[in-house]
Amino acid sequence: MNLFRFCTKLDLYMVECACRQIREWLDAGIEPIGISVNQSKILFYENDYIETLTALIEKYDIPGSLLTLEILEGLAADHVDELNQKISLLQNQGFRISMDDFGSGYSSLNILGNLHIDELKLDRGFLLEFPRWWKVSRLWKMRSCVWTWAVIWGRAIITAGRFRERSLTGNI
Repeated sequence: MNLFRFCTKLDLYMVECACRQIREWLDAGIEPIGISVNQSKILFYENDYIETLTALIEKYDIPGSLLTLEILEGLAADHVDELNQKISLLQNQGFRISMDDFGSGYSSLNILGNLHIDELKLDRGFLLEFPRWWKVSRLWKMRSCVWTWAVIWGRAIITAGRFRERSLTGNI
């Protein structure tokens, strides 16, 4: 129980740090960039989660659109409708929602297709595991489906990790 409380406090602390940083940029006349903050499953399903986040952006007088809340696919495994309701409420407050680490393990196109997220953050391994025959592999076809999904639904795709140009072109 104490570990759960610690995780939620840490998640909220990180959101507050991001809010504080954005406020500092605004006060200094610097155009702020958006900041992404990971959100644990424990915190995301807290009853007062949305109210707590809204209070933070009001405290620092910043637009919610400068915060992207990163969630993991496991949040949606059994409760897609409930998750989408919460996502909609957060988006109404201006927050952006990103699915983090897609492709790092078990990843479901069914879940992806049913979530109302703003962006998809692909795991580095999802992009780098190109075999020599990459154009005809099942993995390449899977990646193509994900890119097509993003284009059709107008979603941003973010990649995690550092890449060399040759690793993105398949010339590993």
